[in-house]
Amino acid sequence: MAELADDQLVQLAHFELEGSLLAGGGVPLPTRFEGRPVVGPESDPYPVPDEPPLPATGWRVVHDRTIAPYGVGGRPPRHVVLAAPSGEPGWWALLNLEEDRQRWCAHAMLERHQVRPSRAGRRRHLRLFWPDGEVSARAGAAAEQLATSLRVTLTNIGGDGWQCHEQEGAPVVVHLTDLVTGERLPARSGFAYAPLMNRPFTLAPGDSAHLDVVVLTARVEALPSGTYGLAGTWLAVDLAAEPARLRLG
Repeated sequence: MAELADDQLVQLAHFELEGSLLAGGGVPLPTRFEGRPVVGPESDPYPVPDEPPLPATGWRVVHDRTIAPYGVGGRPPRHVVLAAPSGEPGWWALLNLEEDRQRWCAHAMLERHQVRPSRAGRRRHLRLFWPDGEVSARAGAAAEQLATSLRVTLTNIGGDGWQCHEQEGAPVVVHLTDLVTGERLPARSGFAYAPLMNRPFTLAPGDSAHLDVVVLTARVEALPSGTYGLAGTWLAVDLAAEPARLRLG
């Protein structure tokens, strides 16, 4: 996607897209896409009998990317997301299509989603602070224990209230860095967290809230005593924390 101004982008679920993609009438729920059949698990089209039915029309592509490193016939497959108005004003249904050889496998997202401003727009008046410029913690602590020492605060510096939505229940991910080079120390390949560990909340102008933390640095319990840099990012709106130091001792 070409780079656009913040006010030209919107967010639907965790996808950012041009707002113009949601204009217009869309097309009927496809049984074929780009000349290939669309099927659900076990080859049943759209098997969601226990969920609200998918809209019959109004569908359009809002996300299209190549998935790596898996391949289909020697080339990476594609992941396409379609969206349609759900019938309830302001809410949208989403359908995932994943390329699978000569067909598309469809998986409906169970939740309905509202259109929101882009991440850049939503973080414009937010700041993420550590409680002090230097945080102290016990050397030898595991990542989960260290996370409890790293209280990070989200502050609304704007003139209007700010609403954290339920879909933004993501932690602040933290990497320890080398103070000399600024580079991140080796990290774990992944992490798990409760999807709604940060519950919905509202920040009035000037108000703050504490956010949960996940430490991604690998084997932090083996790090020697000393001082390290702290780099934190709130995944919900891709907001970086102000620089800080961590003293292990």
